[in-house]
Amino acid sequence: MRQSSTAAFILAAILITSCTSQVLDGIGTPVLISPADGVTIIENPPAFSWHRVADAVAYNLQVADGPFGTPHTLIVDVACHPDTNYIPFTVIETGTYYWRAQALQGG
Repeated sequence: MRQSSTAAFILAAILITSCTSQVLDGIGTPVLISPADGVTIIENPPAFSWHRVADAVAYNLQVADGPFGTPHTLIVDVACHPDTNYIPFTVIETGTYYWRAQALQGG
């Protein structure tokens, strides 16, 4: 069991290092699964999930208190996330939020 924990740690370290040590290019916008964009958050903290994009090595995730393209404040801004789901570490105040994910590929 200890070897699998060590291997998982090493793999995570390699993914994080490779993502942050090189410039990654955006390769597409994943289809969002849940929660729906622009709805009132009820589950707290919310679990964000999206569909995998072929050849993506990581994803950027942003959650804002207003529609993108208008004045807003970022509530969550995660870069180089290696998976297709994310749960924030802190509770988000109940309200209406907008979110987006961007697929990244090595440049």
